[in-house]
Amino acid sequence: MSRRVRIVLGVLILIISISLLIWGLAPARRETRIQNISPSEMELPTPTSLRFDTASPPNVSLIYLEAAL
Repeated sequence: MSRRVRIVLGVLILIISISLLIWGLAPARRETRIQNISPSEMELPTPTSLRFDTASPPNVSLIYLEAAL
């Protein structure tokens, strides 16, 4: 490859990399999204709708069982 082609290729890569660097350092656009929430979606669930599973035992690791013995 001749020296002139390498210099042109190097300058081209340098220009592209500097332009990408400037583009990457530019601050991002600010976006604002508005989402309407109805009052019924803001209510807490009633206590009757909460269900706790008490039938299954808590998960205990075998390592802790061996350490306790």
